[in-house]
Amino acid sequence: MSTRSLMVSSPVCHYLQLATFLDFIKKTKTGTANGSACFHNQNTNAMKKLLFLLSLLPFLSKAQVNILPQTGAQNILVNTFREFGNAYYFLSYDTSLAAQDVFNNHPHQYMLNKVDKNSNVVISAVVAMGDTLQVDSVVSFNYIQLEKSPDNRIYIFYQKFIKQDFTASFSRQWKSGIYCTVFDTAMQQLVPDKRLVIKDGAEQMYAPTLQTVCFAGNNPLIGYNLFDTSSSILTIAKFFIMDAQANIMLHDTLGNKAAAAQSGEHYILKLCANKNRIAFWGSGLLPAGNWFQDYSITVLDTTLSLVDTFRSSEYNIYPNVFAYPELCTNSLLLPSGTLIQGHCAYNYPINYYTAQSVVTRRNLSHPFQMDKYLVISGKDSLDHYHGTPGPVKETIGYNVFDGNIYYANNTHADYMEDVCLTPDNYLQVICTDTNLNHKWTKYIYSGSNSCSFVDHIVPADQRSGIVLCGSNTAGQVPLAYYIDSTGSLGVSNTTQPVIRDRFNVYPNPATSKVFVDDVFDKLKRATVYAMDGRVVINQSLTSGKNELNVALLPPGLYLIRLMSKDDEVYQTKFIKE
Repeated sequence: MSTRSLMVSSPVCHYLQLATFLDFIKKTKTGTANGSACFHNQNTNAMKKLLFLLSLLPFLSKAQVNILPQTGAQNILVNTFREFGNAYYFLSYDTSLAAQDVFNNHPHQYMLNKVDKNSNVVISAVVAMGDTLQVDSVVSFNYIQLEKSPDNRIYIFYQKFIKQDFTASFSRQWKSGIYCTVFDTAMQQLVPDKRLVIKDGAEQMYAPTLQTVCFAGNNPLIGYNLFDTSSSILTIAKFFIMDAQANIMLHDTLGNKAAAAQSGEHYILKLCANKNRIAFWGSGLLPAGNWFQDYSITVLDTTLSLVDTFRSSEYNIYPNVFAYPELCTNSLLLPSGTLIQGHCAYNYPINYYTAQSVVTRRNLSHPFQMDKYLVISGKDSLDHYHGTPGPVKETIGYNVFDGNIYYANNTHADYMEDVCLTPDNYLQVICTDTNLNHKWTKYIYSGSNSCSFVDHIVPADQRSGIVLCGSNTAGQVPLAYYIDSTGSLGVSNTTQPVIRDRFNVYPNPATSKVFVDDVFDKLKRATVYAMDGRVVINQSLTSGKNELNVALLPPGLYLIRLMSKDDEVYQTKFIKE
């Protein structure tokens, strides 16, 4: 099954299923004893259907729509969700409503949770950082990252504000710093609440803000930006690399030092690493040039020595196909050094309301030149395509177990924003191989009158697929779906399956009517063929759900072909009973 979905295993559920089954058997035997052949045949057919459904119960009872509610944890930080070995790890928090600081902030205590990924039961939960009563030392809610090193250490990086003097000027009331705590996968704390970077004295007005984390071998490599007093201007970008005990081995300015000394914004967006190369994306990190060419990629070796730099504009154009903004690009480096990126791209010439999902392949020797690209078709009914979060929320990933690349975003949403343009929407998941040969694209329905947004994806560990993490209804309900490498639907014959193709044909088998719909509401025509090639139905379609009357068709197997207004073609078979 592609998503672990549909039913929650519980003793009550199994008891009711068993009781229903036994009651059915009793009634069936009674009917047979009365000697009614018709009644017997009806019950025999019904029994076959029931036995088929019962055969699915072991699979359905282990499945779930959303992993997170089944853990029982409250106030989950979905951006910290990860999968290592046989467990999920994530942070949750408790909040004190009694204690608060002068800004009316309530202090949080953060728990590291370890969950069995087969049963979704919490194995253990330990305090990671924070204190619900400590109002003079507050861990920021917004800048927390959880990552696992290749040698199986769990690093949690976070921003902490230390109270100083509230009679002082605004910029000197708090000291802001980046901290770290480290656990092993058995939940033993190896490094507690260690301060890494803090600004004092004349530099106190700058707030170091964690941006991106990767690993150079087993060593964490952290990129961060400095904000000015108003927290509105990114003044400089820096990095540091740590050893296993969270000691800083090297701490320096990112990019060209002469450029960093100039006035203006300098910031890092993303760090990526593979076996022997590290790359970082940013703006204002190279000497001043054409202002259209302020975006850059810098490539380092694992000793952090410069290998090469590449300059680009904020928009890149593939003539007559698409253009895309670099600022909302999601990137990963494959072990081979190939650079894979996911984009929210515009049709070319640029039209800001006709953006679509594009996956591109490059190499670090020429990172702004595409070797290959994959455009995913499909436009929603408002002429907006797919929103995608920026690189802080990484929604592209590579699974070493199955060798696939996965890219996720959300439909019917405004560009780069968690704003839904319709009462409900879909999460979109694209699967390709490393050569960008398309395997499948699937859609997960948000639910009626709610909207879902992607936060990040987690490549599954020691199994195929990914866990897609995000939130429903603009961050109110965290979600995590496991999707395997086949992207199979898991459930058929429903109007809104948990995961589906762009086009939906149901029920199957059908008796009198077949319904068809399209995620992007662009259906144009449906044609039904008998197995001898004859056209038996040829019908124009309108917006919304359409129905085809198949009541007069003889029982048998039929082929249905759907055509959309954006010239996508979909065909499948159905059975007429």
